[in-house]
Amino acid sequence: MGQCTDRPVLTLFLAALLVAPAWGIQPETPEPGELAEKPGKAEAPPAEDATDAEPGANMLGESSSPYLRMHADNPVHWREWNAETIALAKEQDKPIFLSIGYSTCYWCHVMEREVFMSPELAALLNERFISIKVDREEMPELDRVYMAATQLMTGGGGWPNSLFLTPEGEPFFGGTYIPLEDSAQRPGFLSITKEVNRFWQDSPDILRTEAGKVVAAMRQMLGGEGGSDVIIGFPRDVATRAFAALASRYDRLYGGFSTQPKFPSAYHFEFLFALADEGNTNAEEMALTSLRFIAAGGIHDHVGGGFHRYATDQAWRIPHFEKMLYNQAMIGRAMLEAYERTGDPEFRSAAEGAMRFVAERMTAPGGGFYAALDAQTDEVEGATYLWTREQIVGVLGEEDATALLTLFKLQEVPAPHEPAPEGSALYRLPTVGSASGELGFTHEAYMDRLDGLLARLREARDQRPQPLRDEKIIAGWNGLMIDALARASVTLEDEQWAELAEASAVFILDTLRGGRGQMARYAMDGKPVGTGVLDDYAMMVRGLISLHEATGEERWLEEAVRLTRTADELFAHPAGGYASGGVDDLLPARVRTAMDRALPNSNAIMAHALTDLARLTGDDSLLQHGAGLINAFMGEATLQPGAHVHLISALQRCAGAGGPIVFAEEREDPTNFGTNEDPVSVGARIVSAAGIKPGSAFNVVVDLGIARGWHIGASEPGSDLVKPTSVSVDADFPLEVLATLAPLPSGAKSLTLDGEELAVYAEKALWTIRVRLPEDAPVPAPGAGLRVVVSYQACDTSRCLEPVERVIALELPLGRMEP
Repeated sequence: MGQCTDRPVLTLFLAALLVAPAWGIQPETPEPGELAEKPGKAEAPPAEDATDAEPGANMLGESSSPYLRMHADNPVHWREWNAETIALAKEQDKPIFLSIGYSTCYWCHVMEREVFMSPELAALLNERFISIKVDREEMPELDRVYMAATQLMTGGGGWPNSLFLTPEGEPFFGGTYIPLEDSAQRPGFLSITKEVNRFWQDSPDILRTEAGKVVAAMRQMLGGEGGSDVIIGFPRDVATRAFAALASRYDRLYGGFSTQPKFPSAYHFEFLFALADEGNTNAEEMALTSLRFIAAGGIHDHVGGGFHRYATDQAWRIPHFEKMLYNQAMIGRAMLEAYERTGDPEFRSAAEGAMRFVAERMTAPGGGFYAALDAQTDEVEGATYLWTREQIVGVLGEEDATALLTLFKLQEVPAPHEPAPEGSALYRLPTVGSASGELGFTHEAYMDRLDGLLARLREARDQRPQPLRDEKIIAGWNGLMIDALARASVTLEDEQWAELAEASAVFILDTLRGGRGQMARYAMDGKPVGTGVLDDYAMMVRGLISLHEATGEERWLEEAVRLTRTADELFAHPAGGYASGGVDDLLPARVRTAMDRALPNSNAIMAHALTDLARLTGDDSLLQHGAGLINAFMGEATLQPGAHVHLISALQRCAGAGGPIVFAEEREDPTNFGTNEDPVSVGARIVSAAGIKPGSAFNVVVDLGIARGWHIGASEPGSDLVKPTSVSVDADFPLEVLATLAPLPSGAKSLTLDGEELAVYAEKALWTIRVRLPEDAPVPAPGAGLRVVVSYQACDTSRCLEPVERVIALELPLGRMEP
């Protein structure tokens, strides 16, 4: 599920390199591309020996960022991103190598020790490039700008993000984690760097021209240069359309909204619960089912409490082991709401475990919450968290271990990289009812016994080497945690959580806010660092509102209003809404969007907050302010409702509070919008005359409807300018794809970047995939199904939306089996 829009046409070699490498663990689920062919090695230019570099050439040793300090011993002459460094690149007319990561990123660690410690690579970078290392958590605006560049150029993204830029900071090459040496499939980073250097020496004008095209596409994609498309208003059923978009991606087997990797996307649950309050029982069931699997899965740290960032498998059992503060806040909050609705003690236990984990492991002595725990320990991912059965027996004894493993299971963890970890991930079966009955305990008694057993495992686990803790205290992430803790104090009737939230609020406001009310991005060792972005203000406003409602203290409401006014001064955009950061002449683009990503969008958070502030203060101008913010993004949200659920949730709340929301009149022509995620609707069905059983073949028919004025790339568009449309099927049982019949292109369209003719689909496109169950396949269980995966990118004549991957679950019509 990569990110791209119109791709500039680069030289043949760079066009081959600009395919998303398949090595990285990605924040989303990209379709990793393959290089067309492996290029030959270019000779390295004369360069100084890195071992003879002048003392202090690597300038990261005194950095405030733990991530940057990790690279202080590299032979690469790293510099930080600032005006002085960019001026040096321009003065020396050297391209920039930009590497962006963060301290708990596993593949960032691998690249640091296996790539950036290479003397040969360092010599080349030091002689011919200006090398810049950036902590994405320190500079989130820069990270979003250059991640957009990588997504545009490769169709995917992830961290570490590795880019080559012109001296002016305009990108012409992007990738993620790339090993040092060549493999049979693709060139290594050393070869790539040599070839980029050769191109820069021989044809810098070509690279500058291509970089300019990338920047033009970035500005269009990020929305910071102008306003949203002007349309009449939101269709009144926009929330229904957003729900349909989520439902089309919903995993009926294990919950969640993807197959694998599996991301919690916890802000979706807030939207689904709001729909449930309006009578949508399907929305509530989707949310509760997903949260039950998250609470039971290995993504939930049952021994130590809290949640890992995401799962690498479909069933939530194998975590990617880093633990982020924002996950504890958002998943914890969702578990609280699930508990309020159901009274299920398993939801309460999961929420309390996240809060306790933050209190015990993530809280600074003077207040405030640390950012994250690393995924690796001693260079082994997950080493602290994994168990063998023998280890569990060694801690608990055979009888207690058997009792624990009646409910809990061990899931083998594939090794992403050497050295491989020892042990398996611990996950729980979705319900404790049958297990407690088997052992003759009541539910409550069994849970009490389990808590004691898990506490003994935790005591043993605490004796192991522990992962690195990133002790940045980030303003925005603290705001999310303040919000969750304040809500926990009310839901769980426990004042300790409100007290913990208040201590954080005091620290953030006293330490990170300057004399003019502007906030720093984070604190390190008690000192403010960096410049706050919209995330920091919006998330802190959200937290302070919840803290006011939990405690009744007026000062928190006053601080929320004050921060909102400061955000207006710093980030208000002429086209409406907010830009993500202030004006920065060093960046080639500015971000202004309401699209959700790993975190809910801050424009949407501010829209929610303004509705709450109007209610709490009685100031109707705040409600109008929120409505204006929402209306400013009506174009992009109406076209892609499934990517704007938090804004659409704010729309519902603002309209319900009497805000002046602009709604469109019902349109007579249904082709103006798709039925699921505008402007493309996707339908799929299984065609089988006699039902399906082992040995039988059947057709999967996939029908795409495309709104008038829009098109998508054909299966073979004939150019790198747009993403090809692809349709595939998979299942959790053996399945043979016999043939895939893709439709012929509807015609040619001329896009704006290069005027190149492309093969596209318009109005309708129909796929037929011939599939067979093998003769020796087991009989599918009743209700078994397969998944249809559809990937496309919608464009009109002047711009392209971000690529979309839709997953549709289909149940097999089973045939009668012979006795």
